[in-house]
Amino acid sequence: MLHLLQLVLLYFTYFYTLLTSDSTSTWLYSKLAKELHEKKKEMALIIEQSNIAYEARDQAHSEMALLKAQADKEQSIFEVECDQSAAN
Repeated sequence: MLHLLQLVLLYFTYFYTLLTSDSTSTWLYSKLAKELHEKKKEMALIIEQSNIAYEARDQAHSEMALLKAQADKEQSIFEVECDQSAAN
């Protein structure tokens, strides 16, 4: 157990030294800033694709409602015509 604690302390000291040195912290900051920029670009692309999908879904729902209304109207006309022809 003592060896594990010593190892953890050694790694902590090593990484602390790396982070506190100017060149390393500048390099690390640049790397993290670049990764953040890339993730923001990916996120914007995913949001745009999502918006396009939602718009397509809304348009499909509108078209389905229009087709259903048209089918209901045609069904009503058909039923009226059937009733009239049966009465004659």
